[in-house]
Amino acid sequence: MPDAPVGSAAVLVLPVGQVVAFSCRRGDLLNAAHGPGAQEGIRAHSRLQKKKPAASVAEYRLEVTLSRRGRRLQLSGRADLFHPQQTPPLIEEVKSTYCPPQALAESQRYLHWSQLKFYGFCHLLQQSGHADSVRLAMLWYDLKADRVHRQEEVLQRCELEDFCLPLIDAYVAWLELVEQQRSQLSLTAGRLDFPFNDYRRGQRDLAVAVFRSLRDNTSYLAEAPTGIGKTVSSVFPAVKAMGAGHIDKVVYLTAKKQGRDAVRACLAALGAGGLQITSLVLHAKNDICECRSGGCELNEEGVCPLRLGFFDRLPAARRELLQSGCIGAETVREVAARHRLCPFELSLQVLPWVQFVVCDFNYVFDPLVGLSYFRDNDSRIGLLVDEAHNLSDRARDMYSVRFSRAAVLGLARICEPLRPGLAASIKGLARAIDRWSKPLPPGFSATAAKAPTITRAVEKLVQALELLHQQGLNCPDAVAEWLPDLYRYRKVEPLAAAVYRTMTEKAPRRQGDKTVTFKCLDAGDFLRASYTGFHGQVLFSGTLRPFAFFQPMLGLDPHTARMSLPSPFSSSQQGVVICDHIDTRYKHREPAVAQIRAVIDSTFRARPGNYLVCFPSYRYLDRVFDDFVGHYPQRLAVRQQPGSGDEVRERFLSHFDSGAETIGFAIMGGIYGEGVDYAGDRLAGVIIVGVGLPQVNPPQELMRQYYLQRGFDGFDYAYRYPGMIRVLQTAGRVIRSETDRGVVVLADRRFGASFYRRLFPAHWQVCHCRSAAGLEQALAGFWQQPVDNCPLN
Repeated sequence: MPDAPVGSAAVLVLPVGQVVAFSCRRGDLLNAAHGPGAQEGIRAHSRLQKKKPAASVAEYRLEVTLSRRGRRLQLSGRADLFHPQQTPPLIEEVKSTYCPPQALAESQRYLHWSQLKFYGFCHLLQQSGHADSVRLAMLWYDLKADRVHRQEEVLQRCELEDFCLPLIDAYVAWLELVEQQRSQLSLTAGRLDFPFNDYRRGQRDLAVAVFRSLRDNTSYLAEAPTGIGKTVSSVFPAVKAMGAGHIDKVVYLTAKKQGRDAVRACLAALGAGGLQITSLVLHAKNDICECRSGGCELNEEGVCPLRLGFFDRLPAARRELLQSGCIGAETVREVAARHRLCPFELSLQVLPWVQFVVCDFNYVFDPLVGLSYFRDNDSRIGLLVDEAHNLSDRARDMYSVRFSRAAVLGLARICEPLRPGLAASIKGLARAIDRWSKPLPPGFSATAAKAPTITRAVEKLVQALELLHQQGLNCPDAVAEWLPDLYRYRKVEPLAAAVYRTMTEKAPRRQGDKTVTFKCLDAGDFLRASYTGFHGQVLFSGTLRPFAFFQPMLGLDPHTARMSLPSPFSSSQQGVVICDHIDTRYKHREPAVAQIRAVIDSTFRARPGNYLVCFPSYRYLDRVFDDFVGHYPQRLAVRQQPGSGDEVRERFLSHFDSGAETIGFAIMGGIYGEGVDYAGDRLAGVIIVGVGLPQVNPPQELMRQYYLQRGFDGFDYAYRYPGMIRVLQTAGRVIRSETDRGVVVLADRRFGASFYRRLFPAHWQVCHCRSAAGLEQALAGFWQQPVDNCPLN
């Protein structure tokens, strides 16, 4: 973004790199590849600059002022080498590559030369008419061959003006559109009223905290119970902060479709109240890709045709999309289809220019997928993180990477017909996995040591990929989809070893697979580093207890301001019952099956309606489901299946319409136990079987040992706290509005222990039942009494 508003009297500062990146890209959108690293590039530049004559200048600064479109512009940049002693003066620009220039894609060479021509244009302007020509030389340093390739031209002032001025005009015209939209936001946000007649209890407190945090560039952690209206309580004050000029834009992170839909609905409500804002809901590539939905077919080289000629068709599509205002998936698809562009990549191109972005955690925190725009930007961006209780687990996954030898060899076979050189490099990685795992015993093993053999193979493979990229050649899409794992490894391998373990799983048979996982056990420090790119961050969720557990996990300072808001609803709307007579610990699970069946039946008979019965694992879910339907075939019972897609998910939820009588068997904290709004009488209650402990497995045991070594209770941090988060999220499905009413049945005697009672929400008023008859009596009493006069409370 420019340093000065286009509509202001101040000079508009335009770095040459910005103008070139916006106006000079053309040709195909190539698969992402990372060229020579920063250190390699610095060494190459330094080597050439050290050879310069004494009269020459390294890092030649260029800064000129000119008038275009009625504005004063300052164009600035820094050329690698300047030789004023030559006639005409010579400017040289150095680019590091892995191949000779003739092997580079034409679009790459054009971009390089565009930057150099802008430097020549600026130099001649700096001479104030004393020179009419300049020599320009592009030096491509082929790192693989250790050789410099030179291409040189002498260009006249008029030639450079004809090239540069239209590109400057195009960029300034775009900035004028962006500034016009920014002015409309400021004007309408200042007049905006809260979109509802009144605040619910706690809403105003949360809204004030959000506004102050974004205004003052501070962090804030808020536990806001389900139903309080977290979305509008965070979006509304963030928009007001933008309107007041405290921040330039907002990024709202949410991991689930329901969260994205809630933000869109909130922005629409604010729009109905007069707000004019540009927003983008950024969807995952898998959700919006035309190749996956059958909208296009890969060509004979396995490349999506919507990527070919992408930058040639981009300018018109980008303008049309930005002028759409609030941009959702439907709008992106429509505009992309008209211009024959990849919809996902088109949305990324418009993202820097909208005022409100809604996206997943990974676009900010992921070391690979995270958008550089959020890191390398001078704009003041406010960060809102919804469902923050999920962030620590997600972040650990973002900073971990897994390689499977069988999968790697499968990709090599795909590459062999069209890209045999790349296939050979991929096989090199498979051999590295073999060498690393050979001395290890079958089964699981873990070490704090890194895997240098795998690192070397990855580096060789990355060089092969970069060579293809610079030549303008794509790899098959199947390989392109795997590349994030490769580049993720490069990103995380150099990071702090203290929070990493290298895990190896080796099948007992010689023909079996071998996998190596670089596992992150604690991503708190990485999250903390990510926050520095934002102007204030507010993290909120319905489940953030205890704060002492979440603050370090989320990378927040121990002194971070925080609040725990009360429920906006009456405690008498919800009955909470603990079944003290049920023990679901592993060795007692089989005897408990009949007891759980009786609990489900008693709960349903007390008030027929829709119920969720949530389990810690699919195995136990299936066991109880089969037992229940065997005894009660007349009841409508449905169960969650592993890996359910959107269609299956919608079919499951369709059974929970108002007035239905469905018993749904689901996984605790899964897609039905979290992030679904069962409003009204769509849900009469939930039965939570067990305390939600994660499965005991080697990675979870590594977590337990890690926290134990740091002075914490390892079992609590690895098992009990994560389990209780799942329990509380599932229980939060029951009461969603002032008119809802329902029950939460906790089917495990462990809930009566002090550890769990301390984590219960303050508005829970719990009843203990020591038998099936006691449960029936308690539930009957709850449903028979009016609100605010219930025996369970």
